Amino acid sequence: MTDLDLSQLRLLGDEIRDRYGDVSYEPLAAVSVLWSGWECDSVATLVRLSDGRREIVFVDGTGMPGGLGPEALLEERIVAYETAIRKTRAFLDRLQAERALAVLDRSPDVSPDAGDEVPE
Repeated sequence: MTDLDLSQLRLLGDEIRDRYGDVSYEPLAAVSVLWSGWECDSVATLVRLSDGRREIVFVDGTGMPGGLGPEALLEERIVAYETAIRKTRAFLDRLQAERALAVLDRSPDVSPDAGDEVPE
């Protein structure tokens, strides 16, 4: 069983019926799928269908951009997450470097953080 809420379970049931007809299924796992710049993220669910197949079903009916299959789409999302993490880390590193330079320059427009003061 997954930690899908009641609303997500209803959406999943609707999506299963739309894709596979009136079949029984069991949700096995779920994962949030994040989209930078979109207002709505989605949830991918691994389900076991009554015939034993395991399929990935997006709870909200998310389409597959560029004709990607669900596995390829999730791999593409991982690359996007890793890129965002790398860029965010570089941004924060730049912030720390700029703060260090400001302390060294004694720039009046930037207050040093506690502990960043340079001893005289």
